[in-house]
Amino acid sequence: MFTFWYQKQAGGGAMIDFCSYGVLLARWLLEEQPTSVLGMRANLDSPWSDADDNGAIIAHYGSALGVFEGTWTTRDLGKPWGPVLFGSKGTLLVEEAETSRIRFRPGGGEEQVYEPDPLPEERASVAEEFIRSLETGAPLHPTLDMHVNLDVTAVLDAGVRSAESGRGEKVEKRA
Repeated sequence: MFTFWYQKQAGGGAMIDFCSYGVLLARWLLEEQPTSVLGMRANLDSPWSDADDNGAIIAHYGSALGVFEGTWTTRDLGKPWGPVLFGSKGTLLVEEAETSRIRFRPGGGEEQVYEPDPLPEERASVAEEFIRSLETGAPLHPTLDMHVNLDVTAVLDAGVRSAESGRGEKVEKRA
C-alpha cells in the first residue's frame, strides 16, 4: 500500500506536498494572507498513483502575487533548489541545503553572495526548536506557529478547490 501522498482520496499529491513550502515562506515574509488563488494540478507521469504529480498555485496578495509549483517528475530543475523570490529591488536565490548560500541579484549583472551562520547545534531541527520553546517559553519561529500554518492550509485548500472547479477560489479566513 502506498503512503497517503500518492492517494488522491487521502489528500495526497505534489501540490500539497511541495507548494506548501512556498506558501509558508510567502505567509511568513509578506505577513498577510492571499485573498484568492488559482490552482492547477495533473498526474502527468505517475501511472501507479491517482494523485497529482505536478501542481501549481497562483495566489493574489494585496501587495504581491505568489507562484508556487510542486512536482514529483522533474529530474533536474536547472535552477537553485531553494526558493526564488522576485522583488522590486532584485532577486533572491537560495541554493541547495548543503551550501546554504543566498544570492542577491539587484540587476545589471551584479550579484552579492551571503553565507548564513549555521544554526546552533541544539536548535538544528524543527523538533529541537519546538522542545526549546516548551522548555524555555521562548516564542516559536513564525513558520512553526499554529495560526500561520492554519493560514497555509487554507491557501492549499483553496488551491485544491480551484484545481477541481477550474476557477479562482477565495481563501477561507481563519475564525
